[in-house]
Amino acid sequence: MDRKELEERWAVDEPTPGFADRTVALLEAPRPGESVQRRRAHRRVPSRRVLSGLALVAGVAAGALAWWGSPREPLSGGLLAEARTTVAIGDHALAVLEPATRLDWVGQRVTQPTGDVFYRVETGRGVFRVVTPAGDVEVLGTCFRVSVGSERREADGMRSRDLAAAGGGAALAAAVVVTVYEGKVRLVRENQSIVLEAGQSGKLDANGAQPVEEGALGATERALVRPAAGTRALATQRDVPGGGMRKLEDLEREKRDLQAQLGVLEAELARQVPARARSEWDLDQNDWKELAAEGRVKFRIPCLRGGEAWKGPPAEQLDKLGLSAEDGQILAEAYRRSNERIWAVVRPLCLDAVGSEETVNALGLGCVQVINKKARSTDAEAAREAFQLVADVRAGLRPEPKEKPQHPVFENLMAVTGEMKKFEADLAESFGPEEAKRLAWGPGCMNVLNLAQGPRSAQQP
Repeated sequence: MDRKELEERWAVDEPTPGFADRTVALLEAPRPGESVQRRRAHRRVPSRRVLSGLALVAGVAAGALAWWGSPREPLSGGLLAEARTTVAIGDHALAVLEPATRLDWVGQRVTQPTGDVFYRVETGRGVFRVVTPAGDVEVLGTCFRVSVGSERREADGMRSRDLAAAGGGAALAAAVVVTVYEGKVRLVRENQSIVLEAGQSGKLDANGAQPVEEGALGATERALVRPAAGTRALATQRDVPGGGMRKLEDLEREKRDLQAQLGVLEAELARQVPARARSEWDLDQNDWKELAAEGRVKFRIPCLRGGEAWKGPPAEQLDKLGLSAEDGQILAEAYRRSNERIWAVVRPLCLDAVGSEETVNALGLGCVQVINKKARSTDAEAAREAFQLVADVRAGLRPEPKEKPQHPVFENLMAVTGEMKKFEADLAESFGPEEAKRLAWGPGCMNVLNLAQGPRSAQQP
């Protein structure tokens, strides 16, 4: 689409009268429980130049919405699978293609000329149609499999659709077997149709649309001629006597269906789970379980400088954070209280390890590692167990011991790994939960440490 055509289709409306004044009023309006004065201290009021830009954006957005609502070319694609492949069809369907399967789609219409495909289609999006050489499968939200192949027929009795699919008079006619796992589908061939529900199977062939009786699915699918299927069946028949061949083929089909369903679910999960929005140091129990399995402990704490707390961000940084000078003082006090909490535990442990107050004050955060090193040199096994216990407790795998005091490594690491939650809670009393999280995990004076002793299986007794 060239620029002229885009401008003709995407007409920009003028902003409504009073747009700029209403925007200023909204920006200055206090949130629940917040004074106008505090809001102004936290946020700058945009200039008239910025508001003019916002007005233009509003007009463009209105035009964009009008254009978005107009008919557009549907999403389309095509794929010939060389191996098992999972593909999204638009934003409401997933398909798992077996090897040697061809698939093409335009919007809600999918063409499957060959192979096996497991589909999962969301409800409420209209009719989803799978077109095959033997007939159509209409879907209103379900989970099902379509197997396209051929079966031997007399050429004289074949219908025009079968002849086209078979290459004009060949002895093989198109046939399709459909198995439904969830929801409903309709099989349609010319003027015939049947509805299949969960747990049912059906067939499309020269005789029309017909159900497959319970217990006959395996035999019906085995009758289909598909690429590479004959070779696999001959090998199985040669190696397995009697009816074992059929049982193995049925098990193979069930395994394939389960793997396909798993592939769809994994793809859906990957699509639904958002990217991590929190800091890599903001750990939950799942994070701690991974660390515990690896024999690791990591943490972030407000700067620990031998008892000297950070004085708070400079005016320039406060401005970037949208904070007033008064807010900066509140933040500095929270840092001071955090230092006091950490130092109350770490300092005496560090003093026991080095024996000098001057050295302790100079070490600051280095005390955390000095305490661990000293403990390992005294009793390596006890230190290792105490280290692992911290990760396990944080992961919820073991309860925190009630007896006090515990091993120095445990007391040391429990203090620092639990501090950020306390720091965030402290900030929340003045700024509220959301703002406290932004300030706690955003830029600031922070120490981070990532310690490892290896997984439990690799540790020496």
